[in-house]
Amino acid sequence: MNPQVAILSIGNEVVDGRIINTNASWLSQEFIKNGITPTLVTSCRDDETEIVQVLQYLSAHADFIITSGGLGPTSDDLTRHAIAQFINKPLVLNEEELGRLKHRYKLRGRKFDNSNNIQAHFPEGSTIIPNPTGTAPGFITSSSNRSTMFSLPGVPSEFRTMVLESVIPDLLHRLGSSARVPSSVQFHLFGIPESEAGKKVSLLRLPKAVRVGYRPSFPVLEIRLETVDSLEELTGAESVVREALLDFIFSEEKDGSLPKTIHQLLCDNQKTIAVAESCTGGYLGKLLTERGGSSTFFLGGALTYSNEMKTKLLGVPKELLQKFGAVSPEVATAMAKGAHTRFGSDIAVSITGIAGPDGGSEEKPVGLFYLGIASAGYEVALRFFLPTTREYVRRYAAFAALDSIRRYLLGLPYLGKTAEITE
Repeated sequence: MNPQVAILSIGNEVVDGRIINTNASWLSQEFIKNGITPTLVTSCRDDETEIVQVLQYLSAHADFIITSGGLGPTSDDLTRHAIAQFINKPLVLNEEELGRLKHRYKLRGRKFDNSNNIQAHFPEGSTIIPNPTGTAPGFITSSSNRSTMFSLPGVPSEFRTMVLESVIPDLLHRLGSSARVPSSVQFHLFGIPESEAGKKVSLLRLPKAVRVGYRPSFPVLEIRLETVDSLEELTGAESVVREALLDFIFSEEKDGSLPKTIHQLLCDNQKTIAVAESCTGGYLGKLLTERGGSSTFFLGGALTYSNEMKTKLLGVPKELLQKFGAVSPEVATAMAKGAHTRFGSDIAVSITGIAGPDGGSEEKPVGLFYLGIASAGYEVALRFFLPTTREYVRRYAAFAALDSIRRYLLGLPYLGKTAEITE
């Protein structure tokens, strides 16, 4: 049976959301890299009774508990008191650690106050975890029929150093062959909801040894396949998932992103691009230039929010705007053609739509937008509709444009509905 490992972050500021709990997320990732799988992650306030109650719960479900926070010298640093109460041991002064603490204060030119003595007190029988960068040492405690607990300060730089230098080596020694590094693959997708992707994957009936995880981060989705048992089964699962979702997958790299994929595709194909934006307000240009070296392919863009600027900067005929309106396939293609001509790019992409919250109508509701793509001898308009908030419409439209560029370059079917253009 795999050992159960729990992570407990202690502090009012963590529970209240005043700080982001980076310690827990970072520790989970480091554990997984080393074949240690966290099974519980939680937090609690700086309250001795509450800490004890949480430890009681965790000890019933975990073999090892790693705590962070509450080891300082102030009145709200109660972790050592709570753990001493939990294991029914007194706090005792460690003279050696007190000497080190005083020496460290002296080296830093700081006055040692008696209130700092508490940082040299530990539950009786503790093993000290050195703190190379701070003043508060950590400690390891355990007792019969209780979990083994590693208690560390909450300062991220100190916490991480102590984890890497002491906690992980100690845990790996204790676990031996129980620590198994998982093998995994990931797919990054755009244009398919999590629920629909989940249905497609469930129909594949993957081996039980392969775990499937979904992580949506609007508007993209990451699917992760992982196993600690069978690399052969993972390879087989990877193949069938790729085949089932191929059109939606834009990257299989661990740190894959849609802007990164487009960057690479444009460079590989030696193509330049220009953009013409309306409702996205420059969002597409921002995404295209996120990575260094984007000047290789990105020539520039026109942010034409008003009809006047669409005509003045992109050459969109006034008659076209009057007849069809700014949010139309006709204007989308005219904007793309104008950007293609004026910037002299190989490809041009335009976005025009209604991001809201106002400005919609029954015929053209909030969330409707058109993309235009133009190149030498080629033009197309694509219709999309996503009835949601203004920021989500803008973000989705910019990512839909990136995905349409990807599909154009790879010769894949477009995600948006090809819009009919009236002459």
